[in-house]
Amino acid sequence: RTVATFTGGFKRIHGAFKFGELALKDYGTHYGFLENGVVFSKLQPGLATIIVFDDGSIQMKTWEARDDQILAKIKYARQNGVPLVEFDERLQSTVPGRLVNSWGPGNWSGSEDMKLRTIRSGAALQWNGKKRFLIYAVFSDATPSAMARVFQAYQCRYGMLLDMNA
Repeated sequence: RTVATFTGGFKRIHGAFKFGELALKDYGTHYGFLENGVVFSKLQPGLATIIVFDDGSIQMKTWEARDDQILAKIKYARQNGVPLVEFDERLQSTVPGRLVNSWGPGNWSGSEDMKLRTIRSGAALQWNGKKRFLIYAVFSDATPSAMARVFQAYQCRYGMLLDMNA
């Protein structure tokens, strides 16, 4: 029998931080992921995480070390850098993630020709009363800051980068 997971053609090393504080932890703080409840790469504290629980519910959050307690309830999880937007309880509004404007420490990367403006995709959670919506967005030519502003305009409470480049 063969067991495999498809990660879009990327190597695990492509999800490692090369600059900033996250580059200095755990050999570069690699993005973590789970498939069918199996940990293929450990979920790392401080990284934006989209989670599907075994009951089918979805959550997006910045992973914390104490969240390791809920691993048994997670069916799928994927980390992809740091948050684009987060909800600030004190301000009661969505704010850009603290590393959105930091190209290297935010691990935002760029196009093949080293430009920060490039095709990107992202996911965000929006609350509207008691309803929640998972938003998937494709940006044909954007920076992480532009993505954050769009998710703020849609009043998303949390947003993260998914992929980039054509």
